[in-house]
Amino acid sequence: MRAQISFLRLCCGFYFALLGFARPAMAADPELQFTLVSDRSGVVDIVNAGDGSGRLFLVEQAGRIFIHEDDRDAETPFLDLRSKVRSAGSEQGLLSLAFAPDYRTSGYFFVWYTELGGDTVLCRFSVGADPNVADPDTETLIIRVEQPYSNHNGGRLQFGPDGMLYLGTGDGGGSFDPGDVAQDGNSLLGKLLRLDVDPVHGTYAVPPDNPFVGNDEVRDEIWALGLRNPWRIAFDQGTGDLFIADVGQNELEEINFQAAASTGGENYGWDIMEASQCTGGNACDTSGYTLPVAEYSHQVGCSVTGG
Repeated sequence: MRAQISFLRLCCGFYFALLGFARPAMAADPELQFTLVSDRSGVVDIVNAGDGSGRLFLVEQAGRIFIHEDDRDAETPFLDLRSKVRSAGSEQGLLSLAFAPDYRTSGYFFVWYTELGGDTVLCRFSVGADPNVADPDTETLIIRVEQPYSNHNGGRLQFGPDGMLYLGTGDGGGSFDPGDVAQDGNSLLGKLLRLDVDPVHGTYAVPPDNPFVGNDEVRDEIWALGLRNPWRIAFDQGTGDLFIADVGQNELEEINFQAAASTGGENYGWDIMEASQCTGGNACDTSGYTLPVAEYSHQVGCSVTGG
């Protein structure tokens, strides 16, 4: 059995590498081969619309989305939000894009960005008459998340196999979660949210099978908690399993796992724990926390930013 993994380098342009490897022999470091696709800088997300067109949508942190098609970038942006996006901070800006599962017929897509006031917003747009240009006047605010600091804005938008929209939110910034919000059920910070964003609801509805529905101590929108800055999440297209790349604090970076059969409610431990270790060198009770399936120290590498 063989598999393919695609990697992106999103600093000075982005690159694709396809690597074939045999399982389970994965001890050796892979030999990556990179091909330059675009020299566009500041790209933080890349998305396929799932409409059969094969187009790639490149999300610039500064606030624009460009289409890459036929080996070139379009000159006209698909969407330009620079007048609305705050990108002064290193972790602020236009951060993610997701197309509705029925985008081919509905034309709806969703973006996650830092607005000028510093809070992060999830908004819905529609494509215009030209399939390569969105209509900026169709913006509808779905949800706003207040941000106390300029860092740890999260997060990636992903539609799950169940058709619901998942969003990983950071803990609001600072160091060691000064507001203790990642473990606070009344805050949307430091969480994995699960929303029904079908336009029939106007903005969104809470899926009735979300794990904390009816629990007065936890917001209904929350699917899982205890995250620091889940900059990227991804569903395995074959199994439906979810992987969460959560950026660490001082010592450890972690990859969290949620099986497709999960009914939600996982607590990934922050800021009681950083990956598999208790924070601050203190002993702690790890029962009730879901430990990462992979981690690495800062002696090996820097922040985990995707996968």
